[in-house]
Amino acid sequence: MLPKKVEAFAGQRVVAVSAGYSYSFALAADGAVWSWGSGLWGRLGHGDEQDKPLPKKIEALAGQRIVAMSAGDMHNTACTADGAVFTWGKDEDGCLGHGEDLSDQLLPKKIEACGRAGRPRLLPLTERTTATERTAIWTGRKQGSPGAENNTVCGRKYFSHNAP
Repeated sequence: MLPKKVEAFAGQRVVAVSAGYSYSFALAADGAVWSWGSGLWGRLGHGDEQDKPLPKKIEALAGQRIVAMSAGDMHNTACTADGAVFTWGKDEDGCLGHGEDLSDQLLPKKIEACGRAGRPRLLPLTERTTATERTAIWTGRKQGSPGAENNTVCGRKYFSHNAP
């Protein structure tokens, strides 16, 4: 099998891609996020659990300038240019970061605790080892910079589970 150009992106400049378990994302230069594949747990971000065989723009993120995103096995994370963080998909053990709301999110939902701390400076969204999967997000000012005492650190570790 040979790689094939994805026709849905004709005329678009894709700047990043991320693959989860049976689904994928693409980030366009204009900040739009596209998803396709298995829609289980709402992880495609379209408000349902339907599979999408072709890339579809995530309309719930329209108006947001996404600068970084990551697909995990069951949930996803995206950061905007101004530091807002959105998560969606399966909320196992609070991995989506929405406090007491542990429900699965079929649409991207902003993590209110992160506020608008500024452009993300470090975004290691998914770290995988043979035993666990962890998701972490850091936003805010670099330590030691003016105003760093107001630095917002969101998540540090949102998700940890035994890998399949």
